[in-house]
Amino acid sequence: MGFIIASRERRWPNNTIPFEINDVDFPTGTLDRQSIENAISTWNATGYVNLVVRSDEADYIRFVRPSTSICESTVGRKGGLQLISCDVGSFSAGNVMHEIGHALGLIHEHQRPDRDDFVAVDPSVINDHNYRVDGDGRKVSAYDCGSIMHYGNIPGKLSNQSSSCAGMGQRITLSMGDIAAAAALPTFPFESFCGIEKSTSGNGYLLVETRGGVIYFGDAIFHGSRGGRELNRPICGMAATPSGKGYWLVAKDGGVFTFGDAPFRGSQADNRLYAEVSGIASTRSGNGYWLVAKDGGVFTHGDAPFHGSMGGQHLNKPVCGMTSTPSGNGYWLVAEDGGVFSFGDATFHGSRAGDPLNDWVCGMAATPSGNGYWLVAKDGGVFTFGDAPFHGSMGGEHLNRPVCGISATPSGNGYWLVAEDGGVFTFGDAAFFGSAVDSTNS
Repeated sequence: MGFIIASRERRWPNNTIPFEINDVDFPTGTLDRQSIENAISTWNATGYVNLVVRSDEADYIRFVRPSTSICESTVGRKGGLQLISCDVGSFSAGNVMHEIGHALGLIHEHQRPDRDDFVAVDPSVINDHNYRVDGDGRKVSAYDCGSIMHYGNIPGKLSNQSSSCAGMGQRITLSMGDIAAAAALPTFPFESFCGIEKSTSGNGYLLVETRGGVIYFGDAIFHGSRGGRELNRPICGMAATPSGKGYWLVAKDGGVFTFGDAPFRGSQADNRLYAEVSGIASTRSGNGYWLVAKDGGVFTHGDAPFHGSMGGQHLNKPVCGMTSTPSGNGYWLVAEDGGVFSFGDATFHGSRAGDPLNDWVCGMAATPSGNGYWLVAKDGGVFTFGDAPFHGSMGGEHLNRPVCGISATPSGNGYWLVAEDGGVFTFGDAAFFGSAVDSTNS
């Protein structure tokens, strides 16, 4: 997904980069000029980078043609004028995209500390500045062989060790990982995560941060985030579309943000709420969603039917989440004391209400059959009900940060837990694909 500079001082505020193009080197209307303009447009089209024509900004980049056949750039913002030198006629718009990535703050993907699992670097270039592991970089999610920041197979220098890296070195377009890394730059390092969503296959997952950042692992697909964008209130939950080609984020004020094929069906952002929103669940069709507030109020949007709520009822502790039944004709709400409330065709299988808990419950997940569910507490304890099998927990283990969410595998024979620091814990047939803790501490 990316390898970015650690220093905040070397990042461009809000990923906005003023630029100039040397008109003598690249006259207007020439193919070389168009290659630069196309590269700029490609980055701007992501919505996470803003290359703007310079007016009088003190820090800016200038595209120039060098006297030799090279293409190079400073990594990150150095202050004042910095050059992107590229003999464009010998290269392509993709090479210019690569150099813009450097100027933005992206480091070569093959300079990550985990690169040896994917590529082999020849000893003759192990200390070359373009090949050595960069200790000043920070990983952002999984290794991305398709990144425009990755070199290709170069005899005597670099070769792929994994079939997933067979196409490394492409200079055609930005990868999903390049876009996700750019989106992460304004708010990295990550502060506090609030949820996890599996991919449709179960061979990956997405993590969402309270500031709106989204990172992916395995075969989960990045469709966008609110990272670096202004939020009235923090994000508190995420729900994936049934196709796995999109997702919704929900904020504590009931604001809903859509990505990929997730349709916007309304929000509660402009309405007066008696309590903060604490969760979201999708309908089976993907054409609607429910929001739940801490007071147990349920809000319906799109084709999500209303089956009842706990709004106006006495609650011992706030509601912290919800999950829908497989049919989409019902849902469960869960409170921090482990109380479970069922509506529609959601069957009650038990709760922890009234039982002593070492820590408050923070989330729930339903089994594929809908005949059971898991609850997870902030200390990583897992409680099972109905046909939900117990595969283990983090209860009694040392955690750096509290657990904040749970997601079950498609088979129902395993589950993932995620902590506020982005740590991911796997149980049963849930495979480990990476965590945000690796990103922050690399």
